Amino acid sequence: MNAKRVIVAFVAGYKPDLSTMRGPIVAETLRKSGAALWALEGRSSSATNSESSNRDQILDRGTAMSGGAHDRVLLGTALEGRAKRIAELLLSEYVVTYGAPGGGGQTLEVTVGVKNAHVFAPTWTPPR
Repeated sequence: MNAKRVIVAFVAGYKPDLSTMRGPIVAETLRKSGAALWALEGRSSSATNSESSNRDQILDRGTAMSGGAHDRVLLGTALEGRAKRIAELLLSEYVVTYGAPGGGGQTLEVTVGVKNAHVFAPTWTPPR
């Protein structure tokens, strides 16, 4: 069975953050959308985190909280390879739906018994 998946893919070269949007607003909008945020960002080796701390916070926390990932690469070195790897990950996703007996608790622990496997899952309850 194919499940509907909403993905926001963000690929960008490094530029200083000029946005006026703040992290909590972006995070809440992302949560309400139910989308997973996947970000691939090209950076020069001279870029500093202080120039884009708001964007870094949004991308780091937003990807983790939504079940996506944020990857940074040096410009011109690995962008194509990393983009292909993200595509492979997205194409190999499985949707697991679980309901605790009797409405159960709020915490669910998911593990994978395969070496070097990673679970990408939202840390918030998706909208219904």
